[in-house]
Amino acid sequence: MTEDGRRQVDDLLDHIFADRDLIEPDERELWKCYVEQIEEPLTALFHLNLAFFILGERRDILLRDTGVFET
Repeated sequence: MTEDGRRQVDDLLDHIFADRDLIEPDERELWKCYVEQIEEPLTALFHLNLAFFILGERRDILLRDTGVFET
């Protein structure tokens, strides 16, 4: 990827992830607005044949101070 292409992708990703961590899970109206705002940058990434995956945090296993796993 060229330097110019890298800058374009970085700008698109900055736009997509801006303020995402400030929206609470139960703020449905804000999420609707957020989704509307990222449609254009996502489309631009897809037109560049790029995609990304978002992995949410999940905690299935707890580790005790003793180092023993429990589920």
